[in-house]
Amino acid sequence: MDDIGPANYQKFVDSGLPLAYLFVTEETRQSVGSIVEPVAKEFKGKMNFVYIDAVQYGGHASNLNLKVGDWPAFGIQNPKQNLKYPLTGEITAER
Repeated sequence: MDDIGPANYQKFVDSGLPLAYLFVTEETRQSVGSIVEPVAKEFKGKMNFVYIDAVQYGGHASNLNLKVGDWPAFGIQNPKQNLKYPLTGEITAER
C-alpha cells in the first residue's frame, strides 16, 4: 500500500483501477493497516489500496460519503464511473 496525496493522486486515477482509501492518523495507521494490507495484496492488480493522511486530507472523506473526523475510515472510489462505496462500521478483513 502506498500513501496518496496531491503529488501522486493523478497517477492512481490514470491507472483505471478503483481506488481504495484507508483514512488513518499516525496513531491508527499500524493497527488498521495490519488488517487491510493482506486484503490489498489479495486484490493487487484489480484495485489500488492507499493510505491517506486523515489529519491533512480528511476532508476528502466527504467525497466518498464517509463521516469526516471518524477515523480510521475506509471507502472505495471508481473514478472512471464516479462510483463510491463507503464502508460503515468497523474495519475488518471480512468486510
